Amino acid sequence: MGLDYQDTLVGHLNKKIRSNNIKNYEFLNAGVASYSSYIYLKKIVTIIKENPWLKTDCVIVVLDKSDILDARSYLDRPKSFPIKKVEHKFRTTQFFLKDLKKGDLWRFMYKQTTTGFVFKIIGDFLDLKRRNLRDRYLLSKKLKKSFFKINIKQVNALRSINTRKSVTKFFDGNLWETESKKYLDFEIGNVVLLKNFLDKKNIELLVVIFPWPFELVNETPRENYKNYVIQKLMDKKINYISAYKYFLDGDIYTNISDHYIYNDQHFNGQGNSLLSDVIWKNYSINEVESAVSYRPNYE
Repeated sequence: MGLDYQDTLVGHLNKKIRSNNIKNYEFLNAGVASYSSYIYLKKIVTIIKENPWLKTDCVIVVLDKSDILDARSYLDRPKSFPIKKVEHKFRTTQFFLKDLKKGDLWRFMYKQTTTGFVFKIIGDFLDLKRRNLRDRYLLSKKLKKSFFKINIKQVNALRSINTRKSVTKFFDGNLWETESKKYLDFEIGNVVLLKNFLDKKNIELLVVIFPWPFELVNETPRENYKNYVIQKLMDKKINYISAYKYFLDGDIYTNISDHYIYNDQHFNGQGNSLLSDVIWKNYSINEVESAVSYRPNYE
């Protein structure tokens, strides 16, 4: 998500490898956020089968909230993934013609002219100031604090909390009961298939679950997801780490600004550093015996 390598989760884990003077191990990144666990399954199996020289002691799967929506595309477990050819067009020309056709003069002005672009920047800046004042007031009421004691980190946290509502709505209410549980069952089913494959190769599997910003301030969706997934993993005897409690320590709104990208649900460098600390202290590498051991962290 636009982070330098050293700020990514794998970057932080490999830094711990080096600082502990461990020579024969390295963490490799084989995925991105917003994969269905079916993609995890197919990709990891393919990598291990096609690269017998790659000695793998442990596979860590970090489940993401968006996985349940991606699951809808793979419920039939397709055997292959056809590549779609996309014709790339010059976007400025597209906007020019589209705006003229629709008669959207303001959009045309700020997309196509320097004057409009400058006015847009000024307008966005003033609107951000207005929204910050509004959010500071609303947060002061919610936290029962003075308006003047609400800091900018707490205000900025609201941008990350309110992002991706198309996903966050699936973790509460009717959608949770009618849709999300079904998709999560599919996701966990793929993790079980992955575990079965890895067991035959004598490779450890670890599943990591972590909170999105909206969960840190909303107990119901947090408990819905966390409890449901943890129970499923325990039923299937799959080792897991829940990182939730580490992000709930202290002032929640400040935590969100400190650990998540502004206006986004993904971790920044500090968030990835904390998650790497959680993973590291629950797994130990024995370089002499070439083994990875798991220390349970059940909540």
